[in-house]
Amino acid sequence: MANPFGRYLREQRERRRVSLRAFAVSIEMDPSNYSKIERGVLAPPEGEALERIGKALGIERFSPEW
Repeated sequence: MANPFGRYLREQRERRRVSLRAFAVSIEMDPSNYSKIERGVLAPPEGEALERIGKALGIERFSPEW
């Protein structure tokens, strides 16, 4: 079951009408691992990976959405 972070990522990605695979490739992440983040199997990423996700979703760092 997805955690709130994973649900939020999925909603944002789907709102942009981007497939999971295309999104994962765009942020230089293995699609399987990215899927696990959305599903809550893996912990939310930190550091550079989180920065890439935020940038790809158009989320400003330190904004309320961040």
